[in-house]
Amino acid sequence: MRNLGGRFQRLWLATAVSALGDGMLISGFQLLSERHTKNEFQIASIYAIGRVPWAAALLFGAWVDRKNARNVLVGMDLFRAGILGFLGFLLLVRPENVSLPLLILTAFLLNAASVCFFCGAQRALPIVVEDQHLERANGYQEVAMTAGEQLVGPPLGGVLFLSGKGPILGDAISFAGSAALLVSLPSMPGIESSEGAWSDIVRGKDFFVGSPVLRSLTAAISAASFLQAYTLSTLVIMGKITFQLGDAAFGLFLSAIAVGNILGGLVAPMIVARLGATTVPAVMVVAGLCYLACSGSRSPALVALFLGIEGVGIIAANVFNGAARTRLTPPHLRGRVVGLSRAFIYGAQVPGALTAGVIAKQLGTDWVFGIAGVLFVVLGIGIARPLRATLLANPGWKSSAT
Repeated sequence: MRNLGGRFQRLWLATAVSALGDGMLISGFQLLSERHTKNEFQIASIYAIGRVPWAAALLFGAWVDRKNARNVLVGMDLFRAGILGFLGFLLLVRPENVSLPLLILTAFLLNAASVCFFCGAQRALPIVVEDQHLERANGYQEVAMTAGEQLVGPPLGGVLFLSGKGPILGDAISFAGSAALLVSLPSMPGIESSEGAWSDIVRGKDFFVGSPVLRSLTAAISAASFLQAYTLSTLVIMGKITFQLGDAAFGLFLSAIAVGNILGGLVAPMIVARLGATTVPAVMVVAGLCYLACSGSRSPALVALFLGIEGVGIIAANVFNGAARTRLTPPHLRGRVVGLSRAFIYGAQVPGALTAGVIAKQLGTDWVFGIAGVLFVVLGIGIARPLRATLLANPGWKSSAT
């Protein structure tokens, strides 16, 4: 990581610190929601509603493009710290006031800030690293986010959740720490535009629509995102109800799954280099087979193992998509293009989570994983040839070093 430079190291460390709090929040929010309701659909709804702000990601991206990227990153971290600090305070002094609607509102606001933060980070990444290092930089960023969000954070959150407030306050502190690290980054001014905000939005939309590679990759990743949210939104049901795990054990269950994601972030550049234009469909087939193996299993260890393997592929697909999108998009349009791409990708998680809630309530989580497995395999095989042809016809997604 040293040869990526000190600026990237600060951005990476800030991401890792922030992600640690996110990880505590993942287990904390799921366990908080499970205490308020045992209804599978309501639990999945909290996950789904939290993704709704991504539907407006193009608008957020247009705003971020006009702003100093460093200030956006710092500001969004401080905003999230304030929101979670308030929630933690309520849990400390008036826990009876923490209702299900409040949890839903909090999830909505946190994800709105995350949209802006992600768009700002994507603008910053190609500024702090060179083109030929984008896969490595994206891979390291995925490792930082996964280690905090899924490996270390969830079990820590599960243990601290026993106090009723630990994960929320810990997350607030982590966001404040991330902001402190990001302040030292150089200024990254936004674009100067004489046109109105709506013209900027249209310009970003037109560029995205006019790129066959961006359209095809976003469609493929959105389908994968739908199916991943479809399964992940019901993990608390599987862990707490099917497997009868305690709070701390559920956090460990989530962290065991994350081992594959950590490995995925480290080996993603090698996977992308080996598979090239077939990366996304190949990992979709692998993910489908892993989901089919999880269906009907009553072993938390085996489910964690197969979901960890699935995570290796999904992270590789995300790294491939992120690097290709960055190379294909001019710097002054990156916030808007990232926003629109993520609007489709995260927007797909809303119906995915809600669909899983209905199926889990009516048929159980075995059917959730079984259906996702079949669809993943079918989609991976179906898109392999057309996606590869589109990529090879538009070689701008490749690294300049290859």
